[in-house]
Amino acid sequence: MPPGLTYPSLKCVFEFLEANKRIHITSRNSNLKTLDKLVPLHLKMLQIDGYLIMVNNIAYRVLDVDEPEDFFGNDFRRLNFISMFWRQTRRGYFPIFYQKNGTGNTSYEYANRRGKIFKKRINKNYYSAYVVISQLLESLFVGRRVIIVQKLVTGWLNLLTKKLELKFNILEIESDGYELKDFVRLIDPTSFPLKKFTQKLGSRILFKHPEVRTANHLVIIDLYRNSSDAINILKSLNCKCIEIKDLLFNKNYVLDIIQMLLENHRDVETCYMIDLGKYTSENTSNLMARIKERFNGRYVDFVDAEKRSTLTSHYFSIPMNSRTELA
Repeated sequence: MPPGLTYPSLKCVFEFLEANKRIHITSRNSNLKTLDKLVPLHLKMLQIDGYLIMVNNIAYRVLDVDEPEDFFGNDFRRLNFISMFWRQTRRGYFPIFYQKNGTGNTSYEYANRRGKIFKKRINKNYYSAYVVISQLLESLFVGRRVIIVQKLVTGWLNLLTKKLELKFNILEIESDGYELKDFVRLIDPTSFPLKKFTQKLGSRILFKHPEVRTANHLVIIDLYRNSSDAINILKSLNCKCIEIKDLLFNKNYVLDIIQMLLENHRDVETCYMIDLGKYTSENTSNLMARIKERFNGRYVDFVDAEKRSTLTSHYFSIPMNSRTELA
């Protein structure tokens, strides 16, 4: 039988072991648990939303005492806010549903996967599923020296979870903004400015948060319909890259953004990526013609390697002053 791993070797293996496999292994040995807490934990994706916790491709969903066990099907995020007393007797336990390969109805790369659902009963006399989900979070993450999360997906955060001693190192957040202030308390301050922030649909309130306005890369899914309101929001941002994917964002907004940049020239270099995928090449050509006419632009081929874009070999140049151009 080959000799076991040395302590440094075991630490190295643990750090780069998939998070759910690592949790599964170390939960069965007290000595490994101690070592596990000292080694950085890497998560590809963490979602915390009410009674749902998703760690990479594993979802945990706690049912409250009044939720039927067949209520949510494959959508683990769904919450039952309507009392169901007439449908069933209140249980004396809280089921935890555990599903591999994703939750079924999410917008991530796991979206179309389905996995077998397992369930475990918590038989202790807890008075609320809030307690169960908070204790589950505590058992998974509290006490770890470093937790590095590539993407945090925020939702509803219950009061008990807000009080946990947790500090995540975050690279990217996807959020609707409504509970973002409470989630920030769980994030290590060194995570800011964020590498990327993605807006969930229908959540314009998030633009008030400094964590959003200073992200290096901001993805906007839903912007105000009023052009002046949208431009005022864009003026308040200090992001290096702003990606706009609003399906109702029309080409007049593009002209307004260019006008804003010309009127409010700042040293912050910002790249605006505006999704015009719904337009035909003819419509895009018409837009370029309008830009040329309105802003005295000119069509230029990239000749300077330092300015060459990976997306195109040419661009429209609009002069801002004698030394600066808008590409």
